[in-house]
Amino acid sequence: MGIKWNLSNLSEYHIREYQPGDEVEIAELLVTAFKGWPKFDLDCSPLDHWRWKYIDNPLKTNSVLVAVSDSHIVGCICGYYFKILVNGENLLGQHGGDLAVHPDYRKSGIFSELRLQKYELLSNTDTKLSFFLSTNPIVIESMKKRVRVNDFPHALTGMVRIKDFDMQLEKMPIENSLVNKYGFLSLKTLSNIRNRIMKQPDIGSNVFIKKISAFDERVDEFWKEVNDNHDFIFERSREYLNWRYCDSRAGKFIVEQAEEDGKILGYIVYNINRIRSDYPVGSIIDILTLPKRLDIAQALVKNAVDFFDEQDINLIKYINIEKNPNEIALKNNGFLDSRWNKYGFFYTPYGGEDKLSEPLAANRFHFTFGDTDSG
Repeated sequence: MGIKWNLSNLSEYHIREYQPGDEVEIAELLVTAFKGWPKFDLDCSPLDHWRWKYIDNPLKTNSVLVAVSDSHIVGCICGYYFKILVNGENLLGQHGGDLAVHPDYRKSGIFSELRLQKYELLSNTDTKLSFFLSTNPIVIESMKKRVRVNDFPHALTGMVRIKDFDMQLEKMPIENSLVNKYGFLSLKTLSNIRNRIMKQPDIGSNVFIKKISAFDERVDEFWKEVNDNHDFIFERSREYLNWRYCDSRAGKFIVEQAEEDGKILGYIVYNINRIRSDYPVGSIIDILTLPKRLDIAQALVKNAVDFFDEQDINLIKYINIEKNPNEIALKNNGFLDSRWNKYGFFYTPYGGEDKLSEPLAANRFHFTFGDTDSG
């Protein structure tokens, strides 16, 4: 991108809202701050990916603030708006995506000031909830101590399917590896017994699963039927789904759809992140079916698992709200609870009312990788 950083004389900064054209320096800042951004392989530039997320999203708006010093952007906090269904109400939500400060300008108060002004910005909009997800233990502990930040009411479960655990430990070492290894092997033995007992359901000869390059108008009828069965779910309209999974700037996704007599029964989105060429990782990004169609969920997951096996993928990841029905479909296809990989999921309520403080059943919550900016 060719931005020339000259930070030797930086002493003052000011924070303002995003202006068209800022994205060039923002994308360069993110690449610099994270030593590569985003952390998955793309067929486009980081700049195009940023534009996809923060400019071309379905609501065509963003919540981006930048810190500027000496005419350079040295910090940013980036978010985008989306629609979310909570207990029967359609609300405006905000996803806190990317936060970065240039390495030469850290410990100067920019990080805290960006967060403070972001809260003020959202307080003056119709936003009702903003969300933040992290796997970093330091960030998770920090978020738990912040005012106005709440733990999500139901825990996220990280699920994995690992073929060779020794390879996993070699490529991604973890603490207490010996304990984790034998715990994993015990769970895998129980899973294998379970899978021998449990047969894959017969989805019927009229049901077929196919790869698609875009969702058509039928998915809006599917969405209407699905959202009545949830107390918490991010929008899954045709426009949103095509933006999130079918725009090449979002990532390299495979989308499969289950149909019967022209009616959509469910879909699954999955991919392989090859940012580490020596250890590519598979992810099930999203899976959603009509209510009580566990058979369709299991068939879709099996299709994805078969694909990953053909590609010789050792590790497959998925995140799920505890007790969500999809957990059964994953377990019936060999997935286990990844107890060593913890997710911190936090939210901030706006508008004087906490919409998630009401007792809502976990099995009526839906949240997956697709509801983050994960690729």
